[in-house]
Amino acid sequence: MTRGELNAALRSHARTLSPTSVEQDLISKIYQSINDLLGISNCIQIGSYPRRTAITPLHDLDVLYILGQWHQNNHNPETTLKQLYSDILQKYSNPTQYRATVSLQTHSVTIEYKDSSDNPIFSVDIVPAYTFSTNEFGDPTYKVPEVIKQKNHEVRHRAQWDPNRDEGWINSDPRGYISTATKVNAENSDFRKAVKIVKDWKNRLKDADETLKLKSFHL
Repeated sequence: MTRGELNAALRSHARTLSPTSVEQDLISKIYQSINDLLGISNCIQIGSYPRRTAITPLHDLDVLYILGQWHQNNHNPETTLKQLYSDILQKYSNPTQYRATVSLQTHSVTIEYKDSSDNPIFSVDIVPAYTFSTNEFGDPTYKVPEVIKQKNHEVRHRAQWDPNRDEGWINSDPRGYISTATKVNAENSDFRKAVKIVKDWKNRLKDADETLKLKSFHL
């Protein structure tokens, strides 16, 4: 196989890894329901999906909920998260055929969608944020609640709120990650394809070894 043939085969494989039209339709429907509740101007998608490096099967979506300008002495992360949790619990309208449950995490509020057999289908993590500064692209950066420090990603991701912990705020630049990915892909159109292939490779390793510590974000 020549180098050109190998590249063509890899590009073809990468196209099979993109989220399916069914997954994209579900995300659009769910994201619209979040916008309807919290306001379209207050929400942005973050993570691999808006960076266009997500692969199928797609299990979750991260949404930043922008509450306003940062003032260090006026914001308590526990109060902010609990208010967001209460609003979603009481006012959210589920647009899917799945059962939706709402839970309070250490850094976000999660809406999880389950089928009739209680199997998880999809989830949305809604992270409250305050506009803080700007990055090198001129986009806003944010303050978000600090994630609990656990070694295991799944434990950290699903850890319930602990009122005895002194949670704080950390800087976050999700728009910067998206802008960087867009810039790199403009310079090399195989960038996103390469990321998807390596993620798929990582997932296959994970299937063989559940203790694998390599994370998609690092890749």
